[in-house]
Parts: sequence; C-alpha cells; structure tokens
Amino acid sequence: MDFTRRQMVIIAIVNVQENANLSTIRVSLFERISIPTLNSEINKLINQNVLYQSGIGRGKTKADA
Repeated sequence: MDFTRRQMVIIAIVNVQENANLSTIRVSLFERISIPTLNSEINKLINQNVLYQSGIGRGKTKADA
C-alpha cells in the first residue's frame, strides 16, 4: 500500500499514542488541517485495515490494527 506523507505521520502518531483520539492526532501533526480532512484521512486508513476505531460518539479512539 502506498501512503501519503500525512497518512504515514498519522500511523506513527497512533503507534506512539496507542489510543489516540482525533484532537491528539490533530495537535501532533506537522501541518494544521481541518477536522473533516483529518477524519477523511483516518477513514481511509480504517477502510484499508491499517487503523481501527474503538468506542462510540465523541469518545472514539483510533488504534493501530
């Protein structure tokens, strides 16, 4: 699988912070992106089974698959 630089950084953040939430990932990124853009990137990684999502609602976390 070919990942963008942003996706690789997201994967690295989740590897370090196992149960990272959206705001944790956003603050840790090298660039400032919108929440919808970050959600899109994360959903792509979830659909590729690279990350998985746990929890429901605002308390959802992202973890390495």
